[in-house]
Amino acid sequence: MRRWRGDLQGSADFQPAASGVSRIAFSNKVPQDAQPCRQDADAPCGIPCLCAAAGFQMVMRLLVRHPADVADDALLTRAHVVPFAVFMGFMLLLQLLAPFIAWDHPEAPWWRRDPAHLVYPVQTLVCLVLLWHYRRAYRFAPSWKWSLIAMAFGWIGIGFWLLPTWLYDHWGLEGRTDGWLRWLGVDARAKGFDPHVFTHPLAIWIAVAFRLLRAVVVVAFVEELFWRGFLMRYVNCPDGDFWREPFGRPTWRSYGVVTLLFMLAHSPLDYAGAFVYGSLTWLLCIWSRSLAACVLMHAVANLTMGIFILKTGKYGLW
Repeated sequence: MRRWRGDLQGSADFQPAASGVSRIAFSNKVPQDAQPCRQDADAPCGIPCLCAAAGFQMVMRLLVRHPADVADDALLTRAHVVPFAVFMGFMLLLQLLAPFIAWDHPEAPWWRRDPAHLVYPVQTLVCLVLLWHYRRAYRFAPSWKWSLIAMAFGWIGIGFWLLPTWLYDHWGLEGRTDGWLRWLGVDARAKGFDPHVFTHPLAIWIAVAFRLLRAVVVVAFVEELFWRGFLMRYVNCPDGDFWREPFGRPTWRSYGVVTLLFMLAHSPLDYAGAFVYGSLTWLLCIWSRSLAACVLMHAVANLTMGIFILKTGKYGLW
């Protein structure tokens, strides 16, 4: 028998079953009286019926698989989704708390002048613990050749991301931009995560260190595990058997859905840069078939952005 209990409790140290284990047989035939959801002019099925049809298809696929296989897949899903969900949960918490506790005043304590300085370190540590907990479930497939290419892709991608704010200074613009310039991200990007809310030099460097650790390590792993490790597979095969989908299989559907959602996860000023960067990451993913290359590209890009921010003071990029 396979070790059910450890898998269901979220343990990443599971072992495959022996090849001779007996399996319960289920029928994968859909009953003859089951009718597909049909749409007519009088009563359209709409989104609820589409969701029901998708759910029915997933359940039927799960019924023909051994329960331990389903448990193993559930562990993989948790390992790739939970760190990202927790990360985004902290972002939502910050958005909800900021209007109540933020006080941009010289006399305000640091955690009220910018609550992100309180939330981000906690977010970073919690996500690091989750990544370590699920570490045995990840398959990165590193490669020296693709590591060098990933670094180049990271510099190119973040170059496009930083280009609009560089053009803002190069063209001598002032104030808030409008129209297509704003849609392209041409802006001063001066106000954001500023470590100088602290006055002591040691506190400033600790804030910078945590911010870089969050961007270079946590964000790189959490986002790539979710966007490329999970979501690309799920979009390609959303019927409950997506973990049998090879990593990096190219489809236009995965490109469109993942790139669009990656864009929407950022601020509107970053949409243009996120589109170019997301497209390059998708190309690297399908060419290298290496999750490690995608993570390294993300880490190099975020480190380059961090250095650029610290040199120029464009904290709005953070």
